Amino acid sequence: MKKYRFPIYVLAALLLGFITSPLFHNGYISELFSSLFKLPFYFQILIFLLSFFLSVFLHELTHLIAFVMNGMKIKALLVLFFVLSKNEGKWHFKFNFKLLKLGGGMVMPEIDSIKEELSYYRYAKAISKSLIAAPLFTIIYTALIVIMNLVLFHTSPFFTPFSLYTLLFGVLFTLTSNISTDEIYGDFKAYKKFNEDPLFKASIITQYTNNLSSYHLKMLETQIEKYPVSDFPNEILPILSTLYDYYVFQEDEWIVPLITRASYIHTHAFLIKRFVRKESYIPLAQYILYFLVRYGMKDKADTLFVHFKTQLEALKLPVITKTYIMKQTEHVLGYADHSAYLKETKHISPSRFSFVFEGIPDFFKSEESHNQGFSLSNKIPAIPLENA
Repeated sequence: MKKYRFPIYVLAALLLGFITSPLFHNGYISELFSSLFKLPFYFQILIFLLSFFLSVFLHELTHLIAFVMNGMKIKALLVLFFVLSKNEGKWHFKFNFKLLKLGGGMVMPEIDSIKEELSYYRYAKAISKSLIAAPLFTIIYTALIVIMNLVLFHTSPFFTPFSLYTLLFGVLFTLTSNISTDEIYGDFKAYKKFNEDPLFKASIITQYTNNLSSYHLKMLETQIEKYPVSDFPNEILPILSTLYDYYVFQEDEWIVPLITRASYIHTHAFLIKRFVRKESYIPLAQYILYFLVRYGMKDKADTLFVHFKTQLEALKLPVITKTYIMKQTEHVLGYADHSAYLKETKHISPSRFSFVFEGIPDFFKSEESHNQGFSLSNKIPAIPLENA
């Protein structure tokens, strides 16, 4: 397909030129440009904001529609500072002006539970379609608005600037859809990685799942067992975080791969520092400390906590976030009683991006649940502690 890319571009350019050439006569250009400046500047600002809102809203709405049409439920829709979220079966509308720092929107789907392979791949298909649908719609929507302006409304003092701003945002959104980092993926990049990387796919699906079934847990455990105990590629870290979280706070069970990995980290403390250096992996470092304490290896947790604390203090994080993470960790590990501090909703800030989730009830419930800590395991170790 790549070898035909240039001829396709040339053909498209010729076709576009053939269609539009009759338009560029008889004063068409002067009328088009003059219509850009007919309205006062304050109306231009309003049109700019309207085009931005519609571009974001329609993009996120396309994500939402794709999810719903493929059988997935929606937990929340965020568009600029508007938040529509579902709690206990009822929808709630809120304003959160902190979201303006995000400069866009987000759709949060949810999955109750995945109990067999067919459901897993059905949800995977739904997520894949949603990832690709929104950026494609943005391209089509932008093209339609521009064509309508050029063909039908080139003299309109409203539609011409609206078309221009829509084009700018369409190009911007398309470019950002092709950007990726270690932690953030644009829609096109996420779509490609989701369909090519089974670990990434499992991680994305898991983060949308409310209750981990035995099938789901076994699938995640099988994924991490493919890697040697000494191997911690970025791809498995979200899955490890999910498993450690589950077996600390929800399940009283011994999982050999988690024990051996936690013990390996104890003898290679630089790994804890590595996790803490990236904000998104700080919870994994916390869960490993909690896991060691819960399953009778507090001395190992005490040693690693020193490295955790040192690295956290060195991070450039908002003071409220750094303070919350430290007090939460000390409290859950039993080093200090910070219950009064942790009960204050205003203090809950496990990440610099916590403002994104403030309108989502599950966010606070999850943090409050973690802050209550855990009881020590009564299960018999699957392998002797001295060998762990």
